[in-house]
Amino acid sequence: MAVFRAVENGFNLFRATGEDLSIACDAHGRTLGRMDAITTGQPKLLLVHLPTRGVWTFYSVAGDWFSWRR
Repeated sequence: MAVFRAVENGFNLFRATGEDLSIACDAHGRTLGRMDAITTGQPKLLLVHLPTRGVWTFYSVAGDWFSWRR
């Protein structure tokens, strides 16, 4: 769900978790890197090049205007 919201608003996302799937994706929803924290073994490091700028989306400007207007 976090990836969907990031794409919807034109943001890049790095979601780090301690007990699940950590993921990094760009503003278009492309997965740049992911790491599963559940598998045991060596210490892990997720290193990705994440852009600092997002993209413009209509939803980021208009928001929920269409959903509450009747």
